[in-house]
Amino acid sequence: MCKSGLMEPLSFALYRFRSGLSPFLLGSKAKMWRVFWTWGVLGLGGALLWGQVWLESQEQLRMAQMLESAGDYAGAVRIYERLCRLYPDSVSYFLGLSRALARLQQEKEALERLRKFTERHPHSAALALVGELYWRVQQPDSARWAWQEALRRAPQDPQSYRAVAFAQAEVQLFDEAIRTLQQGRLRLRSDTVFADELSRWYVRIGDVERGVTETLRLLSQWKELQGVQNRLAVYLALPEAISRARSVIERRASEYRQDTLLQYLFVWFLEEIKEFRAALEQVRRLDELYQRGGMELLRFADAARQSEEFALALEAYQEVLKRHPARELRLRALYGSLQAAEQLVRGGVQDIPWQRIRREYEELVRQADTLLLSAEVLYSLGIFLQDVAQDWVAAGESFQRLLRDFPQTRWAAWALVHLAQLALRQDAFEQAGKYLQQAMGYDTLVPDAVEQARLWRAEMEFFRGNWDSARALYAAVAIQTGSPVANDALQRLLLFESVGDSALLYRFAQAERAFFQRRFARAQAEYRAVAEREGVPEQVRELALLRAAEAAYAQGAWEQVQQFLTRLLSEGDDVLYGDRALLLLGDVLERQQRYAEAVSVYQRFLVRYPGSIYEREVARRMQRLREKPGL
Repeated sequence: MCKSGLMEPLSFALYRFRSGLSPFLLGSKAKMWRVFWTWGVLGLGGALLWGQVWLESQEQLRMAQMLESAGDYAGAVRIYERLCRLYPDSVSYFLGLSRALARLQQEKEALERLRKFTERHPHSAALALVGELYWRVQQPDSARWAWQEALRRAPQDPQSYRAVAFAQAEVQLFDEAIRTLQQGRLRLRSDTVFADELSRWYVRIGDVERGVTETLRLLSQWKELQGVQNRLAVYLALPEAISRARSVIERRASEYRQDTLLQYLFVWFLEEIKEFRAALEQVRRLDELYQRGGMELLRFADAARQSEEFALALEAYQEVLKRHPARELRLRALYGSLQAAEQLVRGGVQDIPWQRIRREYEELVRQADTLLLSAEVLYSLGIFLQDVAQDWVAAGESFQRLLRDFPQTRWAAWALVHLAQLALRQDAFEQAGKYLQQAMGYDTLVPDAVEQARLWRAEMEFFRGNWDSARALYAAVAIQTGSPVANDALQRLLLFESVGDSALLYRFAQAERAFFQRRFARAQAEYRAVAEREGVPEQVRELALLRAAEAAYAQGAWEQVQQFLTRLLSEGDDVLYGDRALLLLGDVLERQQRYAEAVSVYQRFLVRYPGSIYEREVARRMQRLREKPGL
């Protein structure tokens, strides 16, 4: 509708133009070409105008979605209402408007608007949401009618079943959502469709066997391990899930021995449940079966080291070395064994021999005749000195040596970013800027490091209170939606939108600066002052409380951490940073050996934030805690 509304003036102009020139159409060819040329210009102008309006509407839609994700539902409603007026036949805009209204507890208004829309456009997605809204206003019969109507309208469209099932899941009707998808499978005659959704929802009703079976179906669809591993990790947090899941996975791995991905998944599962000895036996078999020459053993050793099974990792590295592998493999095994041995020394010796460890790293650099391995070892040494030994001078020397000896490697770009961070920790802003500018010259070689450098340029301006420069730099990073730091930049932009008081914004920036520079007591005091400031926006108060808790955590002040988090979580169930708060609270309870309380906190997390990026970490913690006696 909006399109025709835009084009009517242009069409009318063309009509008048053509009518006015009609007597001349019998004239010279030059006049005729002039007419055609003018028509073309007007047509192109109209197309460009329409394209610009469409792009602007897409920007508005993205802004509305950003506001929704940030919890500013009133702001999202204002944008959606504008879009609905421009595009009164758009399903997506009316769905967005209704969702945002429902979040504001205006379910009846949302229902009335969407119900009228479905009278004109009975789209399945809209009818599914109508059913959800009916359920929220305590009209279950009307809800089920709407859901059945949505399926009746498009019985062969998988999206209809998905829309209805998601609406049912939103109101915690997981059994009904599962039945809806099972009905869809029968209607569509497919045993694999909806595996993703069923895998997610079986965990909500505690059906481990069916859930794991659906998750294994995803392996053949996705053809990659990471997503399937993440999903299985959630199941492993359920009571008595390990034995139930193992029976399904082990049976499937035995039946399909030629399924390479499935075999690797079984190894991962054994590692995940801490049966590293069994995993090592499986890895030895795979290494022989696929003639990998020690590569599988090396991968296992790396995984064991990352899981802090340093003794077993060292054993696997030594086994690789005994096989007399190729030089590159041997050097990587040496590198890994050095790191594992380092961790063993750290775990058993109070006075850590930093200088000896540093000499061993440097000896490995001399042995490594390949450019990339030498550069990587130097980079690892720098990170070790910076984060573990906290010897910033020595870390800087390692990064500088990397730049001098291996300037064309990807590790050099990352070294520049870390050098900039070290400079910022000492308030050397000018030097930090030079490092970041140099890092941005690696845009084609290491784009992720370049985006990180751009983010830190913005952070540098933010710390100094240069709001216009910081905002522009954050916007340049946030617009790169595929960047790993785009969300960090977006969070800063939302902070700018939320805080209109420059003095308050400056105080928060100084708190962030102090936290980054490890002046945690100062940071904690500044965050608390922001949180207690009269009239501070709700999102900013919640963020300040969370950051104050994190600053207290860095000082080992567990009681203060709990005080800040308890205050934050008492704000209600819709706390913007609730997942991070619960994760931190569980961590503190574990450190205090209050394991039962930690399990309760993690269970609350899984129920309240099923799609959080921290979901897998929480599932792992719960699995580890269930191994404690009495839990």
